[in-house]
Amino acid sequence: VIFINKIDQAGVDLQSVVQSVRDKLSADIIIKQTVSLSPEIVLEENTDIEAWDAVIENNDELLEKYIAGEPISREKLVREEQRRVQDASLFPVYYGSAKKGLGIQPLMDAVTGLFQPIGEQGSAALCGSVFKVEYTDCGQRRVYLRLYSGTLRLRDTVALAGREKLKITEMRIPSKGEIVRTDT
Repeated sequence: VIFINKIDQAGVDLQSVVQSVRDKLSADIIIKQTVSLSPEIVLEENTDIEAWDAVIENNDELLEKYIAGEPISREKLVREEQRRVQDASLFPVYYGSAKKGLGIQPLMDAVTGLFQPIGEQGSAALCGSVFKVEYTDCGQRRVYLRLYSGTLRLRDTVALAGREKLKITEMRIPSKGEIVRTDT
């Protein structure tokens, strides 16, 4: 994922920056937003079908439909985009100003959406990695993990490292910059 920052700077030339990305990094990019710089900066999702050319041109099924003038569902486009991003063969480009908080939410949504396992995450076997364990003042173990597939629910019992069984008594997830309780 490429984030073009400082679009709030006077005299910014986004076309030049995008061309530089194409020349120096990769031509396989998809511009995810349209930008209006005056009178104020407005970022909107790029819904133009031509923006999806980089996704369509490397998938025979989508390319045949496009050439035949058949409709292509947004779901298929997004799934192919996700596959190519995960394969590092396509790079979505987002714009913003980190200092002013412009474009940050679409960027975060992209990162969390594009790097989810493709397909039905919840229907797969439970698989994850524990990356931190700490103990609370009450002596309870707090386990931080990255879940790759499957679903955890409150009061589930899971095996850690194949042996130790652990009952889930509380779950929290990051959401909109905060850590909040959840049941699944």
